[in-house]
Amino acid sequence: MLAKVGENGLTADVEGLALYEDKYLIASSQGSSSYNIYHPSPPYSFLGSFKITKGAQEGTEETDGIDVTPANLGGPYTMGLFVAHDNRISKGGGSNFKLVPWEDIAQGLQKP
Repeated sequence: MLAKVGENGLTADVEGLALYEDKYLIASSQGSSSYNIYHPSPPYSFLGSFKITKGAQEGTEETDGIDVTPANLGGPYTMGLFVAHDNRISKGGGSNFKLVPWEDIAQGLQKP
């Protein structure tokens, strides 16, 4: 088992797992609209969490899936790209995907 619901802010439903190389395993925590990051092999230590919040783009709610790539996609995505499904768009309903430069997430992991 990777983690139990209730540990480190992980809430039901866990609606996606994504692997960034052999370095990070990301779990989508749908109930808290956040994403937990773990070491990808036993004992799966918890490394941190993050949210996609309103800023340059609208934040995410009720994520139904995630993915990540370490590929250099150019522009702001030279360290890779994290993609999250957003199931509740505040303006007009519907759903879409949010794109986050991996560099933004990596910087958050390095903060004390």
